[in-house]
Amino acid sequence: MCIGPPSLAFFFLAMSYLEGKEDVKEECIKKFLPTYALDCLYWIPIQVCNFVFISPTYRVLYLGCTAFVWAHILCIVKNFENYYTPEEKGQQEQC
Repeated sequence: MCIGPPSLAFFFLAMSYLEGKEDVKEECIKKFLPTYALDCLYWIPIQVCNFVFISPTYRVLYLGCTAFVWAHILCIVKNFENYYTPEEKGQQEQC
């Protein structure tokens, strides 16, 4: 929970910079809160299952697999360009 917000912000800022976007903060501002909510909805149950049901022998494997899935979720969120609020969507349709 402590490293989640800074790592998400770094992810969006770094990816926007590497893509050569003019305003690197724009995407972070737009997608940070929904992605952080998704982060909490994903990782909290994953960690509960990890400590309650998974034996210590398989925890690294389990977390490796769930981190692999999380990386794909981040890629989907990052590339989902139609991630607009209803007000923004209405403004785009008018243009």
